[in-house]
Amino acid sequence: MGMAQLHFDRVRKTVAGALAALGTFVAVLSGASCSSEPDAGLALGPGGAGCRGTDQCPFGCDPNVGCLSCQSNADCAGRGGPICVQGDCVGCGVATDCSTGQACFPGTRECSPACQADTDCTSGDTRFCDPTSRACVGCRTSVDCGGTTPVCEPSRARCSQCASNADCGTAEPVCDLTRGECVECLINASCPAGSRCEGDRRCHALCQSNADCGSGDRPICDFASGECVECVTAAECPMATPQCSERHRCVQCLSNANCVAPTPTCDGDGRCVECSENANCLDPTRPVCRDRVCVQCDNDRDCVDPARPNCNNQMCEP
Repeated sequence: MGMAQLHFDRVRKTVAGALAALGTFVAVLSGASCSSEPDAGLALGPGGAGCRGTDQCPFGCDPNVGCLSCQSNADCAGRGGPICVQGDCVGCGVATDCSTGQACFPGTRECSPACQADTDCTSGDTRFCDPTSRACVGCRTSVDCGGTTPVCEPSRARCSQCASNADCGTAEPVCDLTRGECVECLINASCPAGSRCEGDRRCHALCQSNADCGSGDRPICDFASGECVECVTAAECPMATPQCSERHRCVQCLSNANCVAPTPTCDGDGRCVECSENANCLDPTRPVCRDRVCVQCDNDRDCVDPARPNCNNQMCEP
């Protein structure tokens, strides 16, 4: 065995160890206390900045991942993929998750035909064939990387800004492993006292008064959390949306009691509508709820009269 191969084997072992350590790291820290502004604009899956705990992220938060979608494979049933890797439900984590002749590609975390040589890897982002896993990867070591992405991040085998916090500077000290980028924060604990981590992955000062919130769509300071919100009480909401929800949003309704005919039902978005399910449609001539409106039929199965068996434009016809 040549020196180059010995060096490569040592690198492979180092990467494998880093992956194992990362799995333990996520599992241990997934219960960290964290917080976020409602409707921050980022998905609540892995990588969501400033996740605020079990109400937003039931599987916890991680300082280098953000909001977790899972802690184990058991959490992934029917949720995008059967395998939990780095807090995300994906198609595969290792080669044994795949069928014969396939490899687990770390960039996509999906099973794909195994490669035999670099020439089998045609994508510019995954141009190398890993001789051990037979997966197409973006890098095998940091020697394959450079420029603004000088580090071979092992969990996805890609060239990144960072693979750990040690690769980041003081201005952006946290390595976001989901994106391979250095950021200010992914959880509140990464921010100085009196500030919190928001959806832009930066630390923002907590509000002390409404004046700190400006005149935008969140002009009210929630003193309990230090967040700028749309409302804290119903008195701060306009007539068109007079109720303040638990998420501090002004909505039409919180329950059916806030709604009147012809829209007597409060749907899950805080809107008064005609119906949210068939049970709300009490008129026997319009028993089906479609798009929050009671109609005669949605498909032919709803047309029970043999003389009018066809559903056309939400009407049963001959």
